[in-house]
Amino acid sequence: MILAVVPSEIEFAQLAPAIEQCGWQGRQIGVGIYDSARGLLAFLEQSVGNKEQNGGILQQNISAVLLMGIAGAYPESGLNIGEIVRVDSALLGDIGARAASGEKIPGTQIGASNKKQKSSPLSQAPGVLLEKLTSLASATSLTVVSATGTAQEAQERYAQDAPTIEEMEGCLLALYCEFYKIPFYHVRAISNMVGPRDLKSWRMDLALANLNLWIRGEWHG
Repeated sequence: MILAVVPSEIEFAQLAPAIEQCGWQGRQIGVGIYDSARGLLAFLEQSVGNKEQNGGILQQNISAVLLMGIAGAYPESGLNIGEIVRVDSALLGDIGARAASGEKIPGTQIGASNKKQKSSPLSQAPGVLLEKLTSLASATSLTVVSATGTAQEAQERYAQDAPTIEEMEGCLLALYCEFYKIPFYHVRAISNMVGPRDLKSWRMDLALANLNLWIRGEWHG
């Protein structure tokens, strides 16, 4: 069983029919690292409980966790709104401090390790998912607690690790799946560019429409 997890209610409402059509199990888990991690962890803990009580049927049937949703692309990435990418590694983007001057101090300078959390090797993906994943360009992501809202913030965050995109869930979910020894994969459709927050310019509709096509195997971006 492929467990397809989606952050928000809006995203899940748009993607659920395609997820069901593929025979995957869909679950809306919440927005941001706290709610999404709690949502996924509750499901995995239930799986472990079933494993102890019922021979591990549910746990054994989770062949992969697939996180999907919208994301912002950093202008330097060269990505266009509506494109879909496969996130192969994610890094927490908010760890650090501020100097009195306002300058961002990286987390590594205050004792945080903040290592990249990688998605699982493609070789571990179920065959039906492998073909879809290999059709996408690779990306790196910053997983942030607070989405970027200014040009200065976008420049600071890009300077940290030159990420391709920004989202709010991936790094911690990848860590949980690693702990539970379940293959984890991460796909995002670009709805906006990272920078000054302007919701009127976002194309969530296009991003989710293309993600629907990708799930169904009909997207040829």
